[in-house]
Amino acid sequence: MTFKREALQHWENSEKTAEEVASALGVTAMNLYAWKKRYRTLPVGGAGSVAPRTMSGLEEENLQLRRELAHVSEQRDILKKAMGVVSENLVSATNRSKR
Repeated sequence: MTFKREALQHWENSEKTAEEVASALGVTAMNLYAWKKRYRTLPVGGAGSVAPRTMSGLEEENLQLRRELAHVSEQRDILKKAMGVVSENLVSATNRSKR
């Protein structure tokens, strides 16, 4: 990941095109564009301003994602139990009809 960030920094600090930088680094220009999209923060506020990803912001996002994961895991477990009950009812209903 360090290489990708350094490649982006080199591209941004030079007056070279993506194609020129990519060629010099042995990657494609599409790689640079994809890395830029993935590793740069999203603009907030005015045009061109970038919000720094602070540790507290990352911790807050991590906490929110953990809560969401717990909620989705709980929903999954409930659905698994419901499917088990439905399956048992189907099996017992099928067995009764064969008698």
